[in-house]
Amino acid sequence: MNPSYLNKLLRFIFLLLLAYGLFLHLYEVNRPIDASSYHSWREADLGMIARNFWRGDMNILHPQIDWRKDGPGYVECEFPLLAWLMALAYRLFGYHEEAGRVIAIAISLASLATFHALARRTFSLAGKGGPRPPCPELVEWADADSSTPARFATLLFWFSPILVRFSTSIQPDPGMLLCAMLAVLFLLRWRESGRLRDALAAAAAAALAILLKAPAASLGLLFAAVCFEHLGRRTLRTPAVWIMGTLAILPPLAWYLHVHHFWTLYGNSLGLTNESHWIGMDLLRAPRTLAHMIVSMLWIELRFVYVAAGALLATLGLFRIGRTTRYLVYWLASAMLFYLLALQTSADEWAIYYHALTIPPACLLMALGLTGGRGGGLAALVPSFLHRAFAAFTLAAFIFFATHRISFIPPHTGESPDLTPKFAAAKVFKSLIPADALVVTLGDNHLHDETGRPMAHDDSPFLFWLDRKGFCLAMEDHSVAKLEELRARGARYAAFRADFPTADSITQAFTPIAASGPWRLISL
Repeated sequence: MNPSYLNKLLRFIFLLLLAYGLFLHLYEVNRPIDASSYHSWREADLGMIARNFWRGDMNILHPQIDWRKDGPGYVECEFPLLAWLMALAYRLFGYHEEAGRVIAIAISLASLATFHALARRTFSLAGKGGPRPPCPELVEWADADSSTPARFATLLFWFSPILVRFSTSIQPDPGMLLCAMLAVLFLLRWRESGRLRDALAAAAAAALAILLKAPAASLGLLFAAVCFEHLGRRTLRTPAVWIMGTLAILPPLAWYLHVHHFWTLYGNSLGLTNESHWIGMDLLRAPRTLAHMIVSMLWIELRFVYVAAGALLATLGLFRIGRTTRYLVYWLASAMLFYLLALQTSADEWAIYYHALTIPPACLLMALGLTGGRGGGLAALVPSFLHRAFAAFTLAAFIFFATHRISFIPPHTGESPDLTPKFAAAKVFKSLIPADALVVTLGDNHLHDETGRPMAHDDSPFLFWLDRKGFCLAMEDHSVAKLEELRARGARYAAFRADFPTADSITQAFTPIAASGPWRLISL
């Protein structure tokens, strides 16, 4: 086929698939924070922080939640930029919870553009200022222009099942990923140009990524590796390196120290201090449990990041790594090290969004594995038609599973409990509870997991849907005595499930008001 016709065909297919991917990403963008949320506690927490900003003074330094007990509700959390932007949208356009999903879509589109720019730089494509010398280890793929690998990587990224699932999700992870990619992009520009402005931009983007979500701190290993590889012994004597490190670390450190003070004063946290994520001696002393968790973590990577078919390509891509693309190994290794250290969380399927850290380097490695060339790549191992067929098969697998991640009746069974009865009960009970009354919700989470480690047990969706302030009780605290203690602290109502073990004794001790499905409302 004439290369020019092939280029036009590939460009048309690329744009067509981008459009289909946009359709998948836009799915449910008009949905409020309701019972169909996949990760209800995250969306409810951010939703109530945004609502409290909107009703309050918009002070981003003092985020507040509704499960505040009898305190002011200041909470230890990541930098609440998304919640603040939602509150700003509420003030401009009225209270519409869908605003958070529109912002999330904007972040997704910015991530697509950023990743494509990163892919173009990785594969040494021409920029606006003219052609850039190609990497010596890469050549044109499949007789097409050298943009083909970058387009292929971009499509894999766009159809990543994790990113499609969370493209309209109200949580900080997509914003963190966008800033992380910007940090790497500017880091590569600094490596090529040596300009201080690129170093400053890389550090600022890294700082914002860590502020939005602490796991982005794993970028520090990538930054250190690139600096030492580029500068060698001059690394610690280069002012730009110290400036980057200081600018990337100090703002997040200041923020997390600031909000940790809220934890020490009020005991409110979104899983930072009140949950144990890290591997410890208890796991190291239990090799079978440790091995099982590592396998679970790798299985999540294989299913949701590489979609199985891409694992072979990524492996081939590792053999195609050259001087200019070695940063992909550092990026992947730093993220995987974080997953190992945070194994208590990264090995659980409910936390698949934590694995977004590896999506950019994985997609670039998969495209690198397909890149033809002298001395490596899939095209050097198999005939060209098989090479192209495998590329098409891999992309088709990503598209299929990305489409499969969309459900017309979310959430998928087993990934999140059915919140429909709770949502319906909140709608019924809301009109029966005065706006200023403190409410107790008896949740179904425990204070500690099966290994004795603390868990973030607060059941935020019920209070969010009730639009009331109050207390969240873990399973261990479901008792008449505890409710009497909270009554003395100002609580006036309590909501609980009739099938809880202590439900009968609570119903006998207090005055029933209403019922909705399995849920009961009582007056204290």
